Amino acid sequence: MRVAVVQATVYALPDNAEPLRLLIESDESIELDVAPGNTVNYLSPRIRRLLVTVPDAGPSTYAEGKYAVSVSG
Repeated sequence: MRVAVVQATVYALPDNAEPLRLLIESDESIELDVAPGNTVNYLSPRIRRLLVTVPDAGPSTYAEGKYAVSVSG
């Protein structure tokens, strides 16, 4: 299957203590912060890797989210 576009969507729950960070490895590396209660959407024909982190997480940090990845050919 020839991939035309990859869409990555990340939602951070509103109760999160810290934002989520979406690291996207494509033709270039991109970092997107997702504030609690918000959604980030990214489209690219060449996403190779996605990583979701909580940059300033401590032992009592609460962070949860949902994600979806769609591939169109």
